[in-house]
Amino acid sequence: MIWKASILGIRREKEDLVCIGNSVVSLERDRSILRFTFCNLPALVPISQ
Repeated sequence: MIWKASILGIRREKEDLVCIGNSVVSLERDRSILRFTFCNLPALVPISQ
């Protein structure tokens, strides 16, 4: 669930979202490594809702 929210955070970031504490996280899926910026939980709270 966390990684899902992270990906959504990236899309929202372009619209109007500020990410605090940028962390690079790599996930292996379908033999492909997806790299995305991990935002803090507080920033993802509104997205979860």
